[in-house]
Amino acid sequence: APQAASFPPPPPPQARAQPGPVAGPGPGPGLDAAELEELREAVADFEGREALWAEQMRFLKDELRELQRAQAREGVDLQYLKNVLVKYLETQDLNSLLPVLAEALKLSTEEVERIRASRRGLLGRFLG
Repeated sequence: APQAASFPPPPPPQARAQPGPVAGPGPGPGLDAAELEELREAVADFEGREALWAEQMRFLKDELRELQRAQAREGVDLQYLKNVLVKYLETQDLNSLLPVLAEALKLSTEEVERIRASRRGLLGRFLG
C-alpha cells in the first residue's frame, strides 16, 4: 500500500516570516508592503487600460469596416438595384435575392442575418 505523504510540521511562531521588506529580483533593498501594494495597483491600472484599449480597437475596426462598405456603396448602379428590388417585390423570393441585395448594398454579415431572422419570425407568426 502506498504511504501517505508526510509534510513537515509548521515552524514555531518565532520562526515564521514577519511582514517586512520583500526581496526584489535584483540587487538592492527589497520592497516594503506599501511599495508592493503600489506596484500591484499600477499593474491593475495597466491591465484595465489594456482592456479599454482592446475594446476601443474592436470598435474602431467595426467602424472602419462600415465606412469601407459605405464607400463601396457609392458606386452602386441604381438601375440594377431598382430592378432587383422590383423583382423582390413581385416575387417575395428573398432567399435568392438577398445575396444579390447584400452584395449591391454591401450589407454586413450581421445585417443579412438580422434580415433572415426577421423573415423567419414573420413566417413563424404567419404559420403559427
